[in-house]
Amino acid sequence: MGSDEAAACYLTAGALELAQAAGVFNAGARGWRTAQRRVATDATAIPSHECARTL
Repeated sequence: MGSDEAAACYLTAGALELAQAAGVFNAGARGWRTAQRRVATDATAIPSHECARTL
């Protein structure tokens, strides 16, 4: 895994943890996979120079 892939992995994991803690989705609840997918997609859509300000 290169540095870009590693950064994307950490960013996505962080976004998912924050979203779950904020109640955006609850694992196992109805529709959680769709919400989880949306959070992960949104996290990776942010340009890398914006990520530092977002987190």
